[in-house]
Amino acid sequence: MTIADYILKMMQEGSTPMKTLVFYNVKGGVGKTTSCVNLASLCAADGCRTLLWDMDPQGAASFYLGQDLIEVKKADSILKDKKQFLSMVKQSELPNLNIAPAFFNLRNMDIIVDDEKKAAKKLGKVMGKIAKSHEFLFIDAPPSISALSEMIFAIADILVIPVIPTTLSIHSLEQIREHLDTLGRKPGILYFFNMVDSRKRMHREIMAKSMDEDPCCLSASIPYRSIIEQMGIHRKPLIEFAPDRKETLAFMELWKELKQRM
Repeated sequence: MTIADYILKMMQEGSTPMKTLVFYNVKGGVGKTTSCVNLASLCAADGCRTLLWDMDPQGAASFYLGQDLIEVKKADSILKDKKQFLSMVKQSELPNLNIAPAFFNLRNMDIIVDDEKKAAKKLGKVMGKIAKSHEFLFIDAPPSISALSEMIFAIADILVIPVIPTTLSIHSLEQIREHLDTLGRKPGILYFFNMVDSRKRMHREIMAKSMDEDPCCLSASIPYRSIIEQMGIHRKPLIEFAPDRKETLAFMELWKELKQRM
């Protein structure tokens, strides 16, 4: 049985099926983390028990939610003891939203997943425990293709990919799709356009073509605005410091569409 099979089995033992949304792009600088944080916050605001697991060693999602990198001496300790993993989980300032903060040793998880024979069973127990207490799991995945990212793909219900409407970003999206086609179990894919500048003709044309031809492309999009960058100053999602801004409303529309498509 593969790592993914073990984890899925443990997750399915929960009384309520948990939806797992993985935010990913192999290309950096596309707004992956800000999107994950804002949409997880909106999910929690809907009254859903939500956990955001920051699996990117840079810890940007943790930072945006007011959490610093935590100290974990051995990365495999979160696999060995589900109680230790649960002790990492913090309550954010937003009701219903918990966060499992990043730690720098996450960079070693690829080695553990590859070499630890019992990693599947151990991580499966952790995921099973999460599934019993949460309705949604949002994962901010590292921007790489590795043993860890492939394990994350295998347990995802939906891979949510933010894409800037440029030729290179569309090319990166196709590379991700080609890679997923090589995997035994692949998640559903939904992507949306992020950091959109409607003044640019290329942005408008790429978006129109994708929305017209690709059923995986969401119609809601997020504009490029400095208010989103201010999340790093406030260390809060938009809904907490700019609830009435049109950028926040754009994320609300995106979350509404994501829920419908799930």
